Amino acid sequence: MKAAVVIPCHNVAALIPRAIASVRDQGIAGLEVIAVDDASEDGTLEALRAISSDAFVKLRVISLTKRSGACAA
Repeated sequence: MKAAVVIPCHNVAALIPRAIASVRDQGIAGLEVIAVDDASEDGTLEALRAISSDAFVKLRVISLTKRSGACAA
């Protein structure tokens, strides 16, 4: 079974590592996390990029260049 979790993000650099770890810790094989950064200004995108190099998490990062809101993300 394949599953994906989509996490819209805006200015959550301090919280996003814990959120992604929580998803990872569910232990679902083949799980993919898709994080959509909604033009954050606090280092969220950099935090996501650092996490994406972690071999234990399949993370796709999408970056919006203009603030569009959670629905767009």
